[in-house]
Formats: sequence, C-alpha cells, structure tokens
Amino acid sequence: MSNAAYVREQLLVSTPNDALALVLDISSCRYLDSAAIEVLFDVSRRLGRRRQELRLVMPENSPLRRVIELTEVHTAAPVYDSLEAALTE
Repeated sequence: MSNAAYVREQLLVSTPNDALALVLDISSCRYLDSAAIEVLFDVSRRLGRRRQELRLVMPENSPLRRVIELTEVHTAAPVYDSLEAALTE
C-alpha cells in the first residue's frame, strides 16, 4: 500500500501516448491488496481516456485469478493466460 501511488505513476509515465495498450504481466505476483486493485482500476481508467487499454497477464491456475474475478478487475482490464496472447490481441 505504501508504494501504490509510485507504481501507478510509473505505469502511466512509462506508456507512450502512441501505444495501443499497456500489458502488465502479474504472473509472478503472489499478493494483491486493495491498494493494488485500486491501482489497476485507476490505470485502466486513465489509459482509457487516452484511448489505450490495460491488459493483464495471469495464468488461469493462479490463485490470484479469483481475486481478479471477485473484484471485477477483469471488467476494466482483460486478463490473458499468457504474455503472447496479450501481445497478439
């Protein structure tokens, strides 16, 4: 939670305006707290204003997949099983 604002800002400034999407691979992530969930929603909303998309990569068997579904993050950012799938969309 203490670095959520920093992570949000870094994600946004690292995405050029001419990019179609930001692909965020969270496959190795073991924990998402409420601050991280809020960051995902906010980054998706801000990218949407720039006509860009946030795409998440998380294997189907990840225990955090359920967190993404319960918090409905998948409605703001599509979730892909692999990096290749997210990049080819």
